Amino acid sequence: MTNIFFCGIGGIGMSALARYAAQTGHSVWGSDSTASLLLQELESEGIKVFLTQRPENIPENCTEFIYSEAIPEDHPERLRARELGIPQKSYFEKLGEISQDFFTICIAGTHGKSGTTVMTGLALEAQGVDPTVFVGTKVFEWGKKNMRRGKSNILLVEACEYCESFLYLEPDVIVLTSIEPDHLDYYQTSEKYFTGFQKFVAKLPAEGMLVADFDLPEVQNIAAKFTGKKVTTGEFLAQVPGLLLPGEHYRQNAARVLALFSALELNLEIAQKSLAKYRGAWRRFEMKGEKNGITVIDDYGHHPTEIQATLKTLCELYPDRKKWVIFQPHQYSRTADFLAEFAMSFSGVQEILIPNIYRVRDTEADLERVSPEILVQEIAKNLASGERVRYTDGFEKTVELLNAEAKSGDVILTLGAGPVHEVGEGFLT
Repeated sequence: MTNIFFCGIGGIGMSALARYAAQTGHSVWGSDSTASLLLQELESEGIKVFLTQRPENIPENCTEFIYSEAIPEDHPERLRARELGIPQKSYFEKLGEISQDFFTICIAGTHGKSGTTVMTGLALEAQGVDPTVFVGTKVFEWGKKNMRRGKSNILLVEACEYCESFLYLEPDVIVLTSIEPDHLDYYQTSEKYFTGFQKFVAKLPAEGMLVADFDLPEVQNIAAKFTGKKVTTGEFLAQVPGLLLPGEHYRQNAARVLALFSALELNLEIAQKSLAKYRGAWRRFEMKGEKNGITVIDDYGHHPTEIQATLKTLCELYPDRKKWVIFQPHQYSRTADFLAEFAMSFSGVQEILIPNIYRVRDTEADLERVSPEILVQEIAKNLASGERVRYTDGFEKTVELLNAEAKSGDVILTLGAGPVHEVGEGFLT
């Protein structure tokens, strides 16, 4: 047993890893700078959490220090760990170390990683495989937790490409979802982004398997040098059952699950029955509630392609209802890099509200490239008659506007990877 400290324990990945460490017999502490429901859940599970990040938090008997990728080298807790001679690992370094002891299935790609991971985990559970799962969302069927500890040798991981973090993992199977450039604050160019995936696929052993839509040019390029077993997801679209959630992206995710089951020689009928019951996950087109006849939904989509897919689903579900979208862009750098694409992503919605831009990993130079007002101006250029976009200057004013203007029969969608879900929750209270 070791004593492990998690710096940035409130992150969706870090909290899952802390849970796993606690459940596998280790003593676990952690710190974060902001209180959250997730931290409260960790404390209820017996994990000590500090809400101030100070050198004194690190116990002298600590044997391992795990840090979020967002924590810099000069962070006071990292400096203290170095002073004490405690080995330090990033979240993905530690997860990669764990993956060495399992048959590891990695779900990677720009879009659909979380949903595909959850769908796969639930289908494997229905099969009786009993996997251990790490995923970047909370799963209703697993007690709203972002980690499932199984008893088999199967590890299922949502593999994040940011900073090439997925290269720490030791995959036996890789499932590629749709891929297009993102995280240009790190990769700088589209070519380097795709090269990151090429490096990841190259980590597969000779007997490894790659599940993907090989009709896509970008996938063909990424997989060009892979000589192991390839399974094409497109062949399984016709076998996708009726799903509870509409939208082509859900069907694509389901096809990937069926392709994986075929590759692993598992029962497709069991997978189909599991997929037919899939009701989404936390912050993935999650139904939050209803107030005065107004439906509130929340979704994590923050890339233009994800936004377009989510809004298409929204319009399919509620074709005759007035739709409000509260979009909080995630990062100034991403907003600037994809400004033209964001500007064209909101057609078909009557009311678009932009409360702010969520700042994370952004430099002062990034803040000078774009603003909420500039985004509003660009979106407005692409709207049809009867469609409107407004800057609402923060969550509190956005909730006030919704309370004043939303009417019975309307639908409100909060959208973004930041805490924009607080707007919907504030409206519902």
